[in-house]
Amino acid sequence: MFQKQISENDVIRKNPLVDYGKDRLQQPRIMHRIVWDRFDITSNRNWGKGYRAWMEVNGSRLSVNKAEDPRSFVWRDQVWIVLNGCVQGDGVMCNRKMFLHNCDTNNTIQLKIEGQSRREKNWSPLIWKDELYFVYSVDPFTLLKPDIESGFCKLVYGTMKNQGGHHKICNGTPYLPWNGVFVGFCHTRRPYYAVPTKINIEKKTVRFYNKIVFKKPEGAKWHQGAPGPIQFPYHLKINNTNVELSIDFDDHYPTILTIGLRAFRQQFSESKGCKFL
Repeated sequence: MFQKQISENDVIRKNPLVDYGKDRLQQPRIMHRIVWDRFDITSNRNWGKGYRAWMEVNGSRLSVNKAEDPRSFVWRDQVWIVLNGCVQGDGVMCNRKMFLHNCDTNNTIQLKIEGQSRREKNWSPLIWKDELYFVYSVDPFTLLKPDIESGFCKLVYGTMKNQGGHHKICNGTPYLPWNGVFVGFCHTRRPYYAVPTKINIEKKTVRFYNKIVFKKPEGAKWHQGAPGPIQFPYHLKINNTNVELSIDFDDHYPTILTIGLRAFRQQFSESKGCKFL
């Protein structure tokens, strides 16, 4: 079966997580928003007077400097966030590192890899056999296991060699268990589009499927300063009857796209349009 691309007819509804009004082009703005039963997580940015970024949980700001790009997940009945933030320098290109925040205990730790000092971004969580892992990269596939007390992460598969610089395909959403494998959405770079991604942990393999170009929600205005179209996938929820995919359109409009299960399943069908690693 060849992969059927998601069309506008497959998107059951689009739920804006912010107001799409003209104020979205002003400062500050919410770039990402994730809403759980007990926690409302927002990633905020202000370009008005220099570069400022911060993250809030239920309106309280996290201590991480210039916090960005939350990936949130539930593990052992608690809500967590993995994010990046600055430990040295200023601006967008500061020395970014990864952090893990427990929303239930309000505790934050810095995640570290022994012997590594490079700038870090785009780790995605994956929970396998009730243990937390981070997908460091998908190409090459590299998996880390954190010690949540010390923050040190152990390399369990892959390599840390030649990992510097920007990857053509980067992690996006958390990876969720589905039909014996893990699925999520990575993203391309410049332009940024969602890429359905399947990980088989037992076989240590990754498959990428055709990128998806969604229609921008009505009322969302093009951001002149954006580096090409941005459709950044950052959160995923698989329900009994549908799937909720959170997309940040153009760094301004976080939106939940509700997609039917059949259309979602077809994105991961084996086809000539997939890349196997």
